[in-house]
Amino acid sequence: MEFGKRRQVKTRKVHECTGCLKEIEKGSAAVYHTGKTDEEFYKIHLHLECHQFMVKHKEYLNEGVWKGCVHDIRKEQDKAISFE
Repeated sequence: MEFGKRRQVKTRKVHECTGCLKEIEKGSAAVYHTGKTDEEFYKIHLHLECHQFMVKHKEYLNEGVWKGCVHDIRKEQDKAISFE
């Protein structure tokens, strides 16, 4: 069984954004995801911008979310544009 929950939070401490691997400062707005997939529980924090980017480009996330996925997707898009 897979499930998940997400909500917007105001951070009480510094977190690492799973999408871009940059720091989310204490007191910042962030998206907090929790859930279970592939029999593993997860908890991640994302910058609002990284979350919006991931929603817009969900076709890249068929295999799931990984550390640095926003950075990797942007890099792949830039590479594709340079070949055109």
